Amino acid sequence: MIGVSSLAVAARAAMVRAGSAASPPVFVIAFTGQSEMFYITNPTSPYNIITQPSGVPSGNVVVHTQNSNGGAIVSTPVTQATATARQVNPAMAAMACALNFVLPGRTFHVAAGTVSGTGRVDLGDDTTDGTDGRLWSDYAGVVAAAETAAGRATDLVLECWYRSDSGNTANFINAFWPFYFASTPAGANFTLGTVNAVTGRQVDRCLWDAQAAMNAKGRGLFSRDATKWAVLTPMSDIFAYPVSPSAEANNFTAVTGSMSEPRRQVITDLAANSLAQTVNITVGPAPVITLFDVPGGSNGGPTHPTTANPDGQIGFMWPFFVALCRQAGMTIGEPFIESFEAASDGTWCDAIVRLPNGGNLTTLRQLESRAAISSAIPHRQAVMGFETARGGAYRPVFNTAETSYPANARGTVTITDAGSGSPRRGRVRIVPTVPFSFGDAVRYLAGGAGAVLQTPRDLGVHADLLLETIPAMRDGSATYPFPGVAVRPLQSDTLIPVPAPPFTARAAYFDAGGVGVGDYFLSSSISQPAGQNGLMSVWIRMDDASWSATRTVFEKRVGTTVTYSLVTASSGRMTLRLNNNTATDTFVFFSTPGNAPFVPGQWYHILIAWRTTGALAGSDLTIFVNGQQIRTGTFCDTLDMAGATLTRMALGATTSPINFWRGEIGHYWENVNLATPMDITVAANRERFVLAGQPVDLGATGALPTGATPPYYYDGLGAAFNNVGTAGTIALIGALTNPSAAPTAPQY
Repeated sequence: MIGVSSLAVAARAAMVRAGSAASPPVFVIAFTGQSEMFYITNPTSPYNIITQPSGVPSGNVVVHTQNSNGGAIVSTPVTQATATARQVNPAMAAMACALNFVLPGRTFHVAAGTVSGTGRVDLGDDTTDGTDGRLWSDYAGVVAAAETAAGRATDLVLECWYRSDSGNTANFINAFWPFYFASTPAGANFTLGTVNAVTGRQVDRCLWDAQAAMNAKGRGLFSRDATKWAVLTPMSDIFAYPVSPSAEANNFTAVTGSMSEPRRQVITDLAANSLAQTVNITVGPAPVITLFDVPGGSNGGPTHPTTANPDGQIGFMWPFFVALCRQAGMTIGEPFIESFEAASDGTWCDAIVRLPNGGNLTTLRQLESRAAISSAIPHRQAVMGFETARGGAYRPVFNTAETSYPANARGTVTITDAGSGSPRRGRVRIVPTVPFSFGDAVRYLAGGAGAVLQTPRDLGVHADLLLETIPAMRDGSATYPFPGVAVRPLQSDTLIPVPAPPFTARAAYFDAGGVGVGDYFLSSSISQPAGQNGLMSVWIRMDDASWSATRTVFEKRVGTTVTYSLVTASSGRMTLRLNNNTATDTFVFFSTPGNAPFVPGQWYHILIAWRTTGALAGSDLTIFVNGQQIRTGTFCDTLDMAGATLTRMALGATTSPINFWRGEIGHYWENVNLATPMDITVAANRERFVLAGQPVDLGATGALPTGATPPYYYDGLGAAFNNVGTAGTIALIGALTNPSAAPTAPQY
């Protein structure tokens, strides 16, 4: 500890006290995984190329390895002598140095239960011993060796992930709970020695036995009170990235192989599982700041940390070091992006990064003052990993000089605040070449966390990914100082908080053309359940010389039966048609209670609500036109469509199609199966659709009036007029154009 400031010593001591004031001096950690972890524990020559660190302490880490099936278990204290003689992996020697710096006086026994090319199903299935490269006796043997040497039970099962199990990772609990807990997903007993139908493999062994008492092993290798579980995730996977520079990947997700979503999120979500919580599961940090080998490389290959550069093995080791520190009582959080802020004009967007350890937001390149990347690598930013979706697929934020990419995919990404405030937060600013707009989205390392876009130009962007460096834990004099904790990948799509543009009323012009010709939406294969409560709102403007021809606003059918329609009638009237179980109910109405006729060239807002049981303000049906209650009606009984399924629809014509609409239609909102009826005689309810004669913003999908998106909400200007409701896109016949004027009803 010579030369270490008293402030740093005090800070480390505080981190230990925050975690556990009575940490034991000896710990047993069962490394559980396949080849990725094998690369940081195996001491043999293919994995022992880089420089061994200096200043290695005397035996604070003991590694128990078994490097061949059924082979001898070798227990090796990590010392300067064993490191110099290359009897231990350099990653273990570097970890020993860092542990001695932050937790002097502790000893860690690492049971290296890692075997290349195998998975959980192989470990738990005895029937394939000798063929799958994985023996339970080997795993149990290294655990027993570590426990015997330490004189205590295993404290922590520490694992990363298994490529071999990737096909079942999205269904993790169903696939692997029998192996972890001898349990079904529902918590019932799983009988060992039987086949798990999800994986198709027999499960003979389990790590913990959930049917046993907390302090008992039962059928398992560990007891739940003594042995905890840590999973480092999301794990990198860049197996699928392109070999040729001409085969550029679209984004980080495009270069993900086995761990594409939702697999990584499923593992992250294990932290909330009640059974996993009985073994104090922790998830993260993510081992993403790692240099992986190139495809076909001789130093690991694309799914393994390279053995030819410390950023490979040593970089991959650091999250394991964090897990050991936590087990020994230190409180170390995983930094994460907690929110985004943006300028109202979209000229910048900031990722707000929570720094739970009181450290500083940085990157490996900035922390170690590494040289800037060559200009031959064009995609570089000061911070890599962010990508945005701007009306299309996600793309990285390309450098502003990359003019071969669209302007709205370019910009800069920099750290503008390394840490401030309480709680402490950092800030990363994205400045787009073209300002962000409402609906644009952002994410961080949602796909292959190894962060490679194109070989060879973008291999190794790990040095430009975000991390929180913790000064109290960083020994600047070490050969391999601990850089910090990687910022958790943000795997979900997040809208950039640019305000929505001011609402403007929109509509489209439907041209009737001539005989048998018109613009209309038509489908003969909808499936819209009907119910007892309905609600419809629409703006219309008819463009005939007189209000005499039959023009259809919309029509719905159950099979061939017209069940629900709104059409013009002679003498300046409209006709609403609703079928009941005994007859067709038609409601003819004028534009005012005083029977003023509808006239061409005038905008009208029509709001209709009905229910087929009980009374709605004294009636089953209410019609409002331009804010005035026009009429009510009473149905004989339940509607035919109540409980039926509407199968055909048209907007701007009948389903035949004939009687084409000529004029404008705007903001058509309809739901014939409302969960709760709406009483539109209440002014506040009508004002959900229209206020002072003007259309009201119904939301991007029409959800604002009722709190739920309806099946049909047609919105948009001219050619963009389309259904944004849950029923999806309906085919347009013809070509819509812009309206002559926006919807408005000044006579309100």
